[in-house]
Amino acid sequence: MSDSRVWKVLVLNGTEDDCAVWSSTLEKSGGDFEFSYPTSLDQYKSLLNEKTFDLIVAYDLSDPIVAPDKSLIHQKNIQPQTPLFIVSSEYSSATVVKWLKAGACDVVPHGNKDHIALVTMRELSRSSHMSTSLFSEEEKANDSVRETLAQLLSTPMGSRSGKTFFMIEIQDWVGLISRVGKEKSSVILKAVTDIIQPHLGNDSLLEIVDEKFIYAMAEVGEKPSEEIAHDITRGMDQLFIDIDQHSLQVGISMAVVPLDCPFADYEELNARAKELLQEVEAMGANKFKVFSQAVVIEKQATEGDSHALVQHALDNNSFQLYFQPVASLSGDKEEHYDVLLRIIDPQGKNVSAGKFMGPIDRTPLAEKIDKWVILHSIKRLIEHKKNGGGSHLFIHLSGATIQDNKFLPWLFLLLKKAGVAPSSLIFQLGEENIARFKDQALKMLKGFNKIGCRTSISHFGTTMNPMRIAEELETDYIKLDGKLTEALSGDAEQEQPVQEMIEKLQELGRKTIVPQIENPNVMTKVWRTGAAYVQGYFLQKPKPDMDYDFSADE
Repeated sequence: MSDSRVWKVLVLNGTEDDCAVWSSTLEKSGGDFEFSYPTSLDQYKSLLNEKTFDLIVAYDLSDPIVAPDKSLIHQKNIQPQTPLFIVSSEYSSATVVKWLKAGACDVVPHGNKDHIALVTMRELSRSSHMSTSLFSEEEKANDSVRETLAQLLSTPMGSRSGKTFFMIEIQDWVGLISRVGKEKSSVILKAVTDIIQPHLGNDSLLEIVDEKFIYAMAEVGEKPSEEIAHDITRGMDQLFIDIDQHSLQVGISMAVVPLDCPFADYEELNARAKELLQEVEAMGANKFKVFSQAVVIEKQATEGDSHALVQHALDNNSFQLYFQPVASLSGDKEEHYDVLLRIIDPQGKNVSAGKFMGPIDRTPLAEKIDKWVILHSIKRLIEHKKNGGGSHLFIHLSGATIQDNKFLPWLFLLLKKAGVAPSSLIFQLGEENIARFKDQALKMLKGFNKIGCRTSISHFGTTMNPMRIAEELETDYIKLDGKLTEALSGDAEQEQPVQEMIEKLQELGRKTIVPQIENPNVMTKVWRTGAAYVQGYFLQKPKPDMDYDFSADE
């Protein structure tokens, strides 16, 4: 960049200490910088209307002066040509995807002054139209790698098999340019691409992006993409570039991303590749890493993402079934257990279904979980019967399964093959899902009745008119919501309404279950309500085995 130009940079939310660290780094690179620090949203908008900025940097920190999402909105409306990047204190793949989709040109981690400086230099070079391209005008007319990737990711994953994206970054680009001059940058790029291109094949696409990045897409054949990347980095180890009086050895970092992974769109692919590239940079010069969907899922699962946690459990068979007894207060001789699901997360911690089922209840993942639970519950029933047990299991069904027309035929064939009595399974449908998918729920309950399975409404008492649901949908059991038990334990006046509800349900022929019985005081109150069954830690906590002594309740 020319020393004679003054670069106007608008900084949002950063402290003086934050800005001093990276602004001093920039000034050493040459040129003068003029920084503006608005202290309100109105001042930010006024500055955008008064001056034309070369760059906007928005810090995504706690309690921001101007929310970054609002800064993007006004930047698009007033100065859409000015690049804006985010400096985030919570840097993750989800954060990167979020801000790129919102319109930011990049996202960098807070505190990494070198990364911030590099992105700043890149965006300022772009705004001054000094980018160098190796392609002829005819080649420029063709689709770029980015455009091709965007189109490809709209096709089924199977059609992308064998195709790989290579994101390559030339390390220390600013330092290299400071040694040989901007006008010689094309020599460096030409030498590097001459090493890369032969290993990718004649049909590969290659593009220079933001001066120091090389994006390539290739159809890998018998030679694995990992072997291709190894050959490229080995070639780079032997590359020396002579420019004037300088002999340069150039290092690269490379992210290798197979395209048959489930990327939603180009933005997600780009974010994942950049995240991987950062990991490679820390490894040294001429290194690469191959993207692994399993590794990403494990990382997201560790960070608490429900979808990733479940997918990780499915991939690694890290589900566990627990059983909690449902004891009779009316002399019923049958043994009943509620089936509860646990996940062992990547750190070995036990996670209950209540922590992850909510966000995925109506997704295809929930259907997979339901089928896993049913299959393994049946296996446990068979084992239990061999040991002399004759239990009945309550199994919860998700909103996704309630809407699945193929579920009942699948269940019928499974029960027939397993030789398990259908009446030993009691399927629970949540009251909210019944209200939301009433027609499908009614159809499913009729189907269970034909097969011979028993049914129950769970979390009863959470909608506007629960008794109407109980009247319209005939089930064998109804389990009250735990909040009613909490109200019963804390307020004596709640005992009468709960008792009246139970009496109405009994008049409809429903066997009522009160969950979350945690102490003898609650147990006494529930006994007076006339409930048919109770469940909770006061009886027994959930355990991996069905070993409750039901004879003790007689």
